[in-house]
Amino acid sequence: MSDRIHVQRHTRRRVKLPKRPAPRVRAIHVVTADEPFGELLSKKERERQEMFCEHGGRLYGVDELLGDGDFVFLSIGAPARGVGHGAATCFIFDAEELVRRGALVRSEDILMTREYMTFSNAALDVQKRLFNQYWNIERISENERSLSQRNRFEELGEILGSGFELEELAAEELSAEQLRFFMRESRALRETHASLKYKHDQITFKGDKALSILRQCTAKGGECEVLVPKRLSLFLARKTVQREELPFP
Repeated sequence: MSDRIHVQRHTRRRVKLPKRPAPRVRAIHVVTADEPFGELLSKKERERQEMFCEHGGRLYGVDELLGDGDFVFLSIGAPARGVGHGAATCFIFDAEELVRRGALVRSEDILMTREYMTFSNAALDVQKRLFNQYWNIERISENERSLSQRNRFEELGEILGSGFELEELAAEELSAEQLRFFMRESRALRETHASLKYKHDQITFKGDKALSILRQCTAKGGECEVLVPKRLSLFLARKTVQREELPFP
């Protein structure tokens, strides 16, 4: 056996795909950094394998809290909102084929729902209250702080800190860790999260119902999402194009 070790190098290039018929319903995933080698991975799978690939759109803390870190997201018809500008590769899949293979369909963006707005407002209220607690303790000289105040001050500094600074964040910028801490601090936030989770489950479909929702969404020109568990082989893609070749919302 040879002692030589063969290393696969990751190079930026257009993926060569087998010729297949154009999909009736297009599901699109955008990659804005180096093209992945062979498959697209969910955020959790990338973290597990210690990989980084900047995908189109963004997975927020609330998405992780709802379990969406386990999925590869694809938009229907056109690239997702918020993918920014610059070079990008768009992978086009057959949405119906993905659903038949086990993908889910979400009939609307959870961040655009009334339940999310209620949750985000409640999260910001908790953040503001915790900042007030932090600054009230900060005004007390260190020698005069009780043990509980010193512990609380350190705890709040860690959870509210962004890098080396304390910073009030928009709801979308709050990490899953911060949101979990906020929920432990607020019964009202836990209740709004329960309503959000219920809405999240109500607008997510699988199997024949997912196919039906997908076709209804397409017929009405609506926006829905396809969620593929964990990983998605690029060999299922029907086509790859550059960002400028597709209309962006």
